[in-house]
Amino acid sequence: MRSLCFRTPKQEAEKTLVLAKKLELINRNLEIQRDEEFIFIPLAKLPPAGELETLKQQLTGLEVSVRDFPERKKPEASLTKLELPPHLLTKLPHAIDFIGDIAIVEVPAELDPYKPIIGKTILQMNRKLRTVLAKAGAVGGTYR
Repeated sequence: MRSLCFRTPKQEAEKTLVLAKKLELINRNLEIQRDEEFIFIPLAKLPPAGELETLKQQLTGLEVSVRDFPERKKPEASLTKLELPPHLLTKLPHAIDFIGDIAIVEVPAELDPYKPIIGKTILQMNRKLRTVLAKAGAVGGTYR
């Protein structure tokens, strides 16, 4: 899909992303692209001329251009879509604890045979995760 975008050098990418998010300029339906030297951030709208000039002064090498972007893929996975017997669907975990790129899930004993499937589905739902762990028991003690 063709879209207006910010073209910024890689060393300015983080700063550009933060400012574009604050100004709500990013088109979240399209994927951010990169090449050897630049990052291309798809825009939902252009900032007013005055703001654009201010951004160009703050961000070295920022340019507005047009580029083709692939549409962002939305995760299709969901715990409720798992192929489980109907009476077990109500036992699915309702809460997940996140610590960085780790998810910790409390899986009831009835779902023990389905732990690998539940873990894989949670990984598919959140691309930033690297590990899914099942909670072994209650946390207690002075240092928890």
